[in-house]
Amino acid sequence: LQVALKDAVNEQPHLVQLCKDAQSLVKTIRRSSLLTEELLELQSAVIQVAVDGIDEKEVEMTALTDEITKPLKLAQNVPTRFNSMCILFERLVKLKNAVQRICISQASELSSKALTPEQWDHMTELVSILSPVKEVCDHLEASKTPSLSLLIPIICQLLQALYDLNGSLKIHSSRQVLNSV
Repeated sequence: LQVALKDAVNEQPHLVQLCKDAQSLVKTIRRSSLLTEELLELQSAVIQVAVDGIDEKEVEMTALTDEITKPLKLAQNVPTRFNSMCILFERLVKLKNAVQRICISQASELSSKALTPEQWDHMTELVSILSPVKEVCDHLEASKTPSLSLLIPIICQLLQALYDLNGSLKIHSSRQVLNSV
């Protein structure tokens, strides 16, 4: 699944460029302690506003307490890890507002690295394609559960989810990636 998906993305030159541009932006932010700190501060401010709006009992009761209260770091794409492209895009989309604010505030350093609105749209659609595949692969790779008997039902569910997703995709290249899988 992952190899087919990677090949489908690699058939689209502008998606290959999107991967390179996203990775370049992430590397620049991660290598700079100032930019990394600014990213964490922006997230902390948003998290604090969200937590202030939630009753303390609700925060304690929720299973997502860590997800609500801990800022995230940007993830890198590692060619030897199949799901890393999905994780890179998911994290960038999740942190889009903070990353865009950093690009604006550090325009001199990040002017050539900032992603265009079209690239953000492509990335959002790619996440919607990559996420179900990532979940299936994670589930099938789990060592604690037997997965051979689950293979056919999970693949059928994945194909149905991707088929349903095809109608909502707006960008032609995203449809081409989906159809190549």
